[in-house]
Amino acid sequence: MLDRIIEVVRTIWQHIVPFFVVTEMEAGCVLRFGKYLKTVDCGFHWKLPFCDMVYLQHVKTCSTHLASQTLTTKDNKTLTIKVIARYTIADVKQYILEVWDAHDIITDTIQGVIGDVVSNNDWDTIRKGIEEVILTQSHDIVSNWGVNIEKITLSDMALMKSLRIYR
Repeated sequence: MLDRIIEVVRTIWQHIVPFFVVTEMEAGCVLRFGKYLKTVDCGFHWKLPFCDMVYLQHVKTCSTHLASQTLTTKDNKTLTIKVIARYTIADVKQYILEVWDAHDIITDTIQGVIGDVVSNNDWDTIRKGIEEVILTQSHDIVSNWGVNIEKITLSDMALMKSLRIYR
């Protein structure tokens, strides 16, 4: 009960207070009556109580471990691949306002690109390295959402035998 009261007071306080602070690792968007007003960087900023909503986002470099994928190459070899993607938020306005749940969209997009790259290449080409191809193709897509992919690392890759059991 007390935690709920504290949460209500905290929410009201955020709407009443006429200022906000953005930390060094963040950037944000200010919406006035639900419409984009401006992008803000670190520091102290004024806002109109009850009119302005501030959405903050960490913009420093982060990484995400993508789920393992079992894929088939162009020469019908089955492999399991695991990738780490490192990225930064280049345009916080696009990141916050152009997509919903941007992290999921980034990971889903990169996994889709990995699937396309693996299915369009043979095992020897993949074994020599496909990180740059994945990086370039993924970056071309996610840059529309304010994201800059810095590096793609294949953390695990192995040929597998696939067994399908039908009942």
